[in-house]
Amino acid sequence: MLRHGRSKSIPGRAAVSQTLWALNGLPEDGARDLEQWLDTLRELPLEEWIHIGERCASHEHASLAAMRACARLERAIAEHELDVTGWLVRDLVETATYHVRREMSHQPRRVRHQLVAARRAAEWAALAMACGAWLQPEDHNLLRAPFAPPSRARDSATA
Repeated sequence: MLRHGRSKSIPGRAAVSQTLWALNGLPEDGARDLEQWLDTLRELPLEEWIHIGERCASHEHASLAAMRACARLERAIAEHELDVTGWLVRDLVETATYHVRREMSHQPRRVRHQLVAARRAAEWAALAMACGAWLQPEDHNLLRAPFAPPSRARDSATA
């Protein structure tokens, strides 16, 4: 017969904020930043995703430098044996962008293409955050660029 008794609490573990288990192979700061950033992806409205897709279609993002940055990121994932972690990060992005994918079917073809490009850029940005410790700052910034806030100079030029 089972006895009812007091349950033991886990000392110290409840007070410590831990990142998602899927990010265990990553440096703690990067994993925590990535987890917070994934939460912000869930909050982005469809209009912002469309703007990000437009930025992805720009000449700067589709450059040879961006392709090389992606190749160096993939090499860092392989060198640090983060293949499973990389897959899990991509899956986390897929989950965070569920609301965007759900809305895609109701959009014109041009917008669907922009949303696909934005979601793909979100994967690269998330992987760059995850592997930031092993990337050059230029590669990290380039892969995160579609999600960077517009610069003041660009804002004042369009005003």
